[in-house]
Amino acid sequence: MKRFAVLAAAALLAGCSGNAPPSTQTVRNTTSISTTGVGGSATASIESYSDVGGSAHRVSAAPDRVWEVMPAVYQGLGIAVGTSIPDARTIGNVRLELNRVLAGQPLSTFVNCGEGPTGSPLADSYRVTMSLLTILAPAETGATRVETRVNASAVNRAVSGATVNCATTGRLESLIAERIRSQTGA
Repeated sequence: MKRFAVLAAAALLAGCSGNAPPSTQTVRNTTSISTTGVGGSATASIESYSDVGGSAHRVSAAPDRVWEVMPAVYQGLGIAVGTSIPDARTIGNVRLELNRVLAGQPLSTFVNCGEGPTGSPLADSYRVTMSLLTILAPAETGATRVETRVNASAVNRAVSGATVNCATTGRLESLIAERIRSQTGA
């Protein structure tokens, strides 16, 4: 039996200044698998967790202005836009395949997928599949709330094996907000 449960917890943006610390959001996807043996008794139970992390930043520019620059922000990071929903002001790529680097930096800068036997970050040697979405919403005084959600997993390219879940470091979300501020002058 498979059961999918999603638990969401969100923190509000702190402060009103453009330099306010980002809020974070984590959505935990839980998959439970149970098998039954003879007589209907449970023989094994496996639970797997995948955290969808992300953070929200405040940008002083208006949402329409931020939406205008989003394709250029993603392009500047080397991310092809695969999802664009103008009415929901949502943009990103839900099936981004990455090898070793993103935006000219090691993938381990942006996601933590654990370490290999030698202590090296798996994100820098495994193939990483990432879902990356940025959602824009109006904020107080004409500003924009920029929420970027990251969900990633990695698999060894050299041998077939299990997929490992990755957690965001928060740096990609911050970099997107910085690029928006740079492009909008906010």
